[in-house]
Amino acid sequence: MQTINNLQLPPAQPSDRPHILLIENFDEAHLEHISFYNNAKRINYRQNLLNRLRPADKFLLLHLHLDRELNVISSICADNNSEVIILEKLD
Repeated sequence: MQTINNLQLPPAQPSDRPHILLIENFDEAHLEHISFYNNAKRINYRQNLLNRLRPADKFLLLHLHLDRELNVISSICADNNSEVIILEKLD
């Protein structure tokens, strides 16, 4: 297993099959290091979701909108020029 100091995240190919790396208990310094080392774009999914909510929405019923959220994640990745995207707060 590679250490945090030389973790390289190559671009995922083809574009319809993302490569997923799940990390628990990483602090901000580790994420900054990975992002800088891989020239990655960091995107906060939770903030993106909150920005898309309408004032009338009272609850986040994501299990009822899985297709919509998968499409949003796909568009987040497609709309960015970076080859590597770190999608944070996807919990």
